[in-house]
Amino acid sequence: MNAKDESTATRLHLSQITDGSASPAWVAQRAHTLDAIRKRHTSTHARMVKELAGDLPTTVSEFVQMLSECFPCQSCLEACPLYSGELAPHRNGGSIQIDDIVRWLADCAECGMCDEACPKKLPITAIVSRLTPEAIAV
Repeated sequence: MNAKDESTATRLHLSQITDGSASPAWVAQRAHTLDAIRKRHTSTHARMVKELAGDLPTTVSEFVQMLSECFPCQSCLEACPLYSGELAPHRNGGSIQIDDIVRWLADCAECGMCDEACPKKLPITAIVSRLTPEAIAV
């Protein structure tokens, strides 16, 4: 294990948990494992999007409407690392800028933090993935 500097290595006690760089076999095994995880994630995510219920949003405006009906919860929005208040005017009776919403949705990293935070257990990440082609096209 390497640290960015000696003080970090000392603070983390790296000398006690490793005797140097990983062998090429360990590096290859790690790469193989990460590849398998990525493939499984992609496959699972594609299945989730395909199996979304028909009553869940299929357009950006339907998604905004769904979120507005969830207010005042906002757990998913608070958990999203990319959300920066794009729906705030809507909550306060004002108008939203659809371009801001589209940009936010198009930038979604599919981290799943919104799904974990949602008390209704809505598949928000899958919904956003289904919207992404529309969001990018707008």
